[in-house]
This record gives sequence, structure tokens and C-alpha cells, in this order.
Amino acid sequence: MAKDQIKRYSILFSLIIVLYITYLIVKPFIPALVCGFIFAYLFYPIYKRLNKSIPYKTFNAVMIVILIILIIIVPLALIAGNIAIETFNLYNSGIINSDSINSYIGTNDFITNNYAKLVAETSAIASNFIRSIPSKLIDFLIIIYTTFTLLLYGDSIVKKIRSFLPVKDKDALLNHVGDTTFAIVYGLFVTAAIMFIISLITFKIIGVKPAFFLSILIGILALIPLLGSSVVLIPLGIIHYLRGNIFTVGGIIILGVILVLIENLVKAKIIGDKAKLHQLVVIVGIFGGIKLFGFIGFIAGPVLLSALIIIIKEYYPELENEA
Repeated sequence: MAKDQIKRYSILFSLIIVLYITYLIVKPFIPALVCGFIFAYLFYPIYKRLNKSIPYKTFNAVMIVILIILIIIVPLALIAGNIAIETFNLYNSGIINSDSINSYIGTNDFITNNYAKLVAETSAIASNFIRSIPSKLIDFLIIIYTTFTLLLYGDSIVKKIRSFLPVKDKDALLNHVGDTTFAIVYGLFVTAAIMFIISLITFKIIGVKPAFFLSILIGILALIPLLGSSVVLIPLGIIHYLRGNIFTVGGIIILGVILVLIENLVKAKIIGDKAKLHQLVVIVGIFGGIKLFGFIGFIAGPVLLSALIIIIKEYYPELENEA
């Protein structure tokens, strides 16, 4: 009996060690795998429609992957091109040439004292980014391959996952996770796109430069709760106020009010109604997800929390009744 127990515990201990080592191996690629899952889920309806018209699943999966690559690369190329053009135009206008920068540094004690540190930190960020390019390429390849595999074998994988789910109503949990994923992606990106367009139009009207770069920054920050456009607009408003540009400051204030209304009303309406999630769950899920998974965590975090809530409610239904 004692030998059997020792053998059983030895097998269990060995299994735990193997699982932990496997986790350490997979851990660096978890964000890429999660991103692949999200892409596969979002584009699976298009893949199914293609299968009805073209009876070649592998070919259709390749077409979807190419579409995803284009959706990623083309906007990035356009953004980079527009930012480069605006920077070139600003340099030609004399606003950011070396003489004006050196003159401003010499008249500002804070910048004078911290200029060397700023340059060093900027150089470090640039060098770290260059060193990270190979790992970013590997992550990108994993995202593409994961998406391709899930498109081809998604149905069988979902069936296997479904059999392991610790709830009775498995379809309800899967549907809830799917609805939450779609709601968060759709809500965040639609809100960000609207805020980008309105910011770009406003900046062009009131003469703020570089309009495209600042608008893109506002659109990106719209994806992060509790930050949003204020990170850009408050410093921008202070700068133009010190320069005496009252008309520009008024335009920035009006823009800020409009963006706050859009961010709180449109985003809450889309995500809240579709996913049926409390705003606190969304905020905690996004920040926790970003800390654990990186940028893709703003989707993965709320999805995992919402799934956990569904599981808890099934085992403790009195919690839902009390709520």
C-alpha cells in the first residue's frame, strides 16, 4: 500500500514539474497565442462563408491570413507615412529645426537640466526596440500560424474545449465568451476610430500640429481606460495657453468635452449592452490583462474575468439572486 502511494505521489509530482516547465516554455508566447485566438474568432464567420463558395479549406484559410496581414500592415504603413510627412513639414516650417530646439532648451531650466537624460532614455528605448525586432517577428509568425490552424481545425478544437468546461451549460459559457470578445474589440476600436476622426478634423480646423500624430495618439489612448484623450489634450492646452493661443485653447476644451462624452457613452453602450459586464469588471480586466499578457490583454483580461463570473454564478446561484 505504501509503495502504491509513493508511486502515485511520484507520478503526480513529476506531472506537476512537467506542467510547470511546459508553462515556462509557453509563457513568452502566450500574448501571441491569445492574439491568434482572437483573430481566428473574429474572422471565422468570413472563413465559413468562403467555404460555402470555395470548397478548399486550406486555400480559404490562407486567404484569411493574408487579409489579416494586410489589415495590420497597410494601416501601420499609412500611419508611419503620414507621421513622417507631418514631421518633415514641421521641420521645414522651422518649428522643430535644430536652432529653434537649442534656443528653447537654453531658455528653459527644466529642459536644460534634463535634456541629456532625455536623450539617453530615448536612445535606450530605440536600441531596445531594435533588439526586440527578432522576437516581435517570432510573435507575429506565431500569431499567423495560430490563426491559420484555428481556422482549419477550429470546430474540433472547440468541441474538445467544450468537453473540459467545468459548467453544465457549456454553450452559454462559450457564447458569452464569444459575445464578450466581440463586444470589447468592436466597442474599443469603434470608439477609438470615432475619437481619431473627430480629433483630426478639430486639430485641422484650429491649426494644431502635428494633427495626424496627435489624433493617432488619442485614438490609441482611447483603448486604455482612465487615460484616454486627457493625456494629450491637457498638456496641449497648457502649451497653447502659455503661447496666448486662446482660440486654440477653446477648441481643445470643446474637443475634450466631446471626446469624454463619446468615450463614456458610446463605449459603455456598445460593450455594456453586448457583453453585459459591469464597468469595474472591464477596467480591472483590461489593466490586469495588460500587465499579464501585454497590449493584447485589454481583450483577454475582461474575457477571462467574464468567463470566471459565469462559472462562479453556476456554482453559487444565490450570488446572482442577491445581485
